[in-house]
Amino acid sequence: MITFPPARFPTDPEERIEPYTLDEDRKPDSITQQHSVRADFMVFEAGLKALKGKLFITDAGKILQIVDATSGIGWYSTWFEWDGQSRRLHKAVDDNSRKYLIERLMEAWPYPNGKGDELYEEAQRRIEAAVAYDPKQDCRLIAKNFDLLMENTDRILSTGYLANGALGGLRIVFVYFGMRRFPVSTLLQAWKFGLWKVTCENKKEGKHEAFVLSGGGGLSIGKLETYCPTCGKLSNQRDSPLSLFGSISPFIPEKSDGYRLDEVIQEIGGSLLV
Repeated sequence: MITFPPARFPTDPEERIEPYTLDEDRKPDSITQQHSVRADFMVFEAGLKALKGKLFITDAGKILQIVDATSGIGWYSTWFEWDGQSRRLHKAVDDNSRKYLIERLMEAWPYPNGKGDELYEEAQRRIEAAVAYDPKQDCRLIAKNFDLLMENTDRILSTGYLANGALGGLRIVFVYFGMRRFPVSTLLQAWKFGLWKVTCENKKEGKHEAFVLSGGGGLSIGKLETYCPTCGKLSNQRDSPLSLFGSISPFIPEKSDGYRLDEVIQEIGGSLLV
């Protein structure tokens, strides 16, 4: 008799395991539903679009700007928040994230200066960088700057805004539990302890190691995205993520209010993808 595990094991919220759902570009067409747009959603969308592109500042000195707004089953917005260190693109897509946006806007005032003002110009550069950043390219970005990241491991792990990096595309998924996301500092620390390494499948160079960057799957099968510095290549290896899912937990920082991966790379003198 074959016994299957339950659809999802109960987990402790403190373990920072998130629900895992298919990315938007992988969802089958069959789950797309036709719907009518409620009038109040249209009003919110129109109001946010009227604020689009305008810079706001709160009494606490946070910079805000609406990047985009749409409506459908609910109203949605992409917006930028900068508190001097953390620079984030937020998505207002559910009740909690919408409430957070509205609360921030209620604290905000129009920033009085425009082009030519130092803070305004820097904010625009930060917003452009945040919009351009694609978390799906995190593994490629790490591969391009792998040696530099390894050389700067101690600096990254000992610097708060680099160690407590923003969550992007790096993750490990175990379908029966969910998903853990983490910054690049987590990988650097795991590698430092000899974890998250596998034998490279390219045997032409003899037996050597590849470094796991991300992955997902179930009990017996999965896909691990790895980088091999010997071969200089990213590759996908078929293996279960179970042991990786558990072993990464101690290295995930409690906070994720620091730099994005692209900002970490620039901070240590690396180069971005073109």
